[in-house]
Amino acid sequence: MKKQLLALAVAAALPMGAQAGVTIYGHAHASFDYTDNGDDTRADVSSNSSRLGFKGTEDLSDSLKVFWKMEWQVSLSGDGARGRDLAQRNRYVGLKGGWGSVLLGRNDTPTKKIGRKVDLFYSTQMGENRILTAADGLDARLDNVVQYDSPKFGGFSVHALWSAHPTLGTTAVNNDSDVMEIAGMYSNGPLFLGASYGSIDNGADYYRLTGSVKMGGFRIVGLFQNQDVTERDTWGLGASYQFGNNVVKAHYYAIDSNAVTIGGLDDGAEQISVGFDHKINKRTMVYGTYALIDNDSLGTFRLGRAGHDDVTAGAPGEDISGLSLGLRYTF
Repeated sequence: MKKQLLALAVAAALPMGAQAGVTIYGHAHASFDYTDNGDDTRADVSSNSSRLGFKGTEDLSDSLKVFWKMEWQVSLSGDGARGRDLAQRNRYVGLKGGWGSVLLGRNDTPTKKIGRKVDLFYSTQMGENRILTAADGLDARLDNVVQYDSPKFGGFSVHALWSAHPTLGTTAVNNDSDVMEIAGMYSNGPLFLGASYGSIDNGADYYRLTGSVKMGGFRIVGLFQNQDVTERDTWGLGASYQFGNNVVKAHYYAIDSNAVTIGGLDDGAEQISVGFDHKINKRTMVYGTYALIDNDSLGTFRLGRAGHDDVTAGAPGEDISGLSLGLRYTF
């Protein structure tokens, strides 16, 4: 009821034509982290991609509707001076019908989405798979996006994206490189499968394969990706077991050395993450996570991505470990 009243209050402040189907959503996610980067230990409070968003739809006819989303990342730890307070997230407007949907704006790529589908530490818990999978820019949120999403046909859907002038990790050599991606997803009961292929017009190609299966309380996940500019593979396997409102989980990921930037020297890494989640109710979760990164002699991978930002890397080759105790509330 309170959420509905808040949405109505926001809608009342908007122009009359914008009041249809406004929803306020987001989550507040913070954790206490204790980390060791090989050179030093430290304790921090991290705001882990906490966010606030507004979205809505409006029927234009019996067969056509407009939809939109505006979302911001919000800092709970008071560290907005470093650019994490009210940072841009997904923002777009689009049209949807029986033929599927088309949107224009800023959005996560299909490659990123199929990777998040199999991340047991999703929503920026310490130990998430993006520690390694994002190394070559393959977990991107791009500007200047045109995206098509098909309807589902027996659990299968197709997603295609084009983005003008992005900066995509280490793969974009200038600001005039367009990205094209296409992905297929299949979801049917306990089974999920995802595959994506992307191409950047500076000559870089990449692909990702993901999958998960549930068997009773058990879930098994896997990911493999390749980026041809750096000539390296990243892969991982994980498993979880749910009992009541609790989940125990673990995964292992590994990334090869970058064959181009530093001539194939050892800058890869291995990652192990274990965790325990407890849902207090459907909106509130507490958890504990331990993560370890075993860097190669020149590896500089660290525990932080969108969250745990104060977990800096030590000297090249140092192992990094961390313990995180977190609270996430979704609204």
